[in-house]
Amino acid sequence: MITNIDCITPLGNSVTLSLDPSQSPYVVKNIDGLGPVSANIARTNYVTKDGSIFQNARAGDRNIVITLGLNADYSTTTDPYGELRRALYPVLGPKSEVKLVIDSTELETVEISGWVESFEPAIFSKDPDIQISIICPDPYFSSQVNVSATRTGQGLLTVNNPGNVETGFTLLVDGFTTPTYPLTFNRTLPSAKT
Repeated sequence: MITNIDCITPLGNSVTLSLDPSQSPYVVKNIDGLGPVSANIARTNYVTKDGSIFQNARAGDRNIVITLGLNADYSTTTDPYGELRRALYPVLGPKSEVKLVIDSTELETVEISGWVESFEPAIFSKDPDIQISIICPDPYFSSQVNVSATRTGQGLLTVNNPGNVETGFTLLVDGFTTPTYPLTFNRTLPSAKT
């Protein structure tokens, strides 16, 4: 289960959004857009018959929509909702770049970056919730857990990609090559289905 979301700007401004009302003045009531993104299927219509021919498929942008509730504290101010809302603007104001770091009790910590499309407060409502829409051009979550492997000498080194994206990893090679141990890379393709 997701426990909280840290929202961090490139300048280091941050705010933590919690799913536990006792942990934060900002409570996540709902999050849309965490599941697989929709695919854009390109195809060309046939000229003389029904249907079309498939060209390609690619994942579209991810749109994460967060609905926040506010835990107001009237003991320190007469405008707690306004102060809480204004405190979010430097981090989640429209056009802001933001990195979302999502913590969970059952899965690894992941992150995704995007730009705030809209920040819609319900100012005159009895429950002044806020709805924030974030567009993520790179639709995939990145793990904050590194997978590493070490190999000295000749032979194969296999590193498994635990993600579900075809090319979903970055390879960092730290070393040098000698005539005795030349450095080569081979890509193993999955076997054909029968």
